[in-house]
Amino acid sequence: MQDSLYPAQSSPSIRPLELMQAISDEEICVYLQPKVDMKTGVILSCEALAKWTHVKHGMIDPLHFISLAERSALINDLTKLVMRKAFICLNAIQKEIPEFNLSVNLSANSLRDRMMAQFTLDLLSEFDIDPKCLELELTGSTKLSNPAAAYNAVKQLQSRGVNIAIDNYGSEFSTFSRIKALGVNSVKIHRQFVITMCQDISNYHFVKSTVELATKLGINSGAVGVENAKTFQCLKDLGCTTVQGHFIGEPVPSTDTQHIIETFMVYSAGALLEQQIDAHQKIKAENILH
Repeated sequence: MQDSLYPAQSSPSIRPLELMQAISDEEICVYLQPKVDMKTGVILSCEALAKWTHVKHGMIDPLHFISLAERSALINDLTKLVMRKAFICLNAIQKEIPEFNLSVNLSANSLRDRMMAQFTLDLLSEFDIDPKCLELELTGSTKLSNPAAAYNAVKQLQSRGVNIAIDNYGSEFSTFSRIKALGVNSVKIHRQFVITMCQDISNYHFVKSTVELATKLGINSGAVGVENAKTFQCLKDLGCTTVQGHFIGEPVPSTDTQHIIETFMVYSAGALLEQQIDAHQKIKAENILH
């Protein structure tokens, strides 16, 4: 899930050649957003988010340039760059926190390239990262062009310990049929359902039914778009496995490994989340009084 970090133009005129050059010059930056384990209240892992600051257009919406990458056959090159930068960060973090995990987005259609799965495994070996510490979140704005190849790639990765998740569940192509076809380890609910689930009863029931489905299938459930304590508590009550969002923590540059390590330590102590919930409740009480 690509979460916006700064206001961005929704559809600037970006040519594939510009994106190709940005990838070649490694202008694409990686930010990490924490994911919290709802059972323990500690940071379970971080998701790697791709960010691009264009020299003319400023911060480009990730949905825009990722979609462009998919249409222009640049998605594998983009993914490889993001993966390498994220693994450099994970390698540094694991020297302090060996159990730290990482999630990286991967276009489901990238799996039709048999070399993509092998590249991932080779990169894990290069950075001495246990495959069990990696989760690949399968994205995609189109139908699977080669479901058999995708399934085989998923099984190859899973056989080595890599976890596979369906990202943006509830969007057009992230459906139950994809969960069933690929045999994934986790399902991650689209933020459009999570962010208003406490106000919109239909979105609440969609989230609830998805968490229940995941539980019955014996896989994990995740939610993105947690903006306040009420949503956090609601997801906890439903039994959601992991959550992320601005209430939990803002994305930070992958180069700032010390900040990530310190945040993990604070969450592990259980202090930061309690402070956030207390602050939210205090603001709510003050609003009622006034």
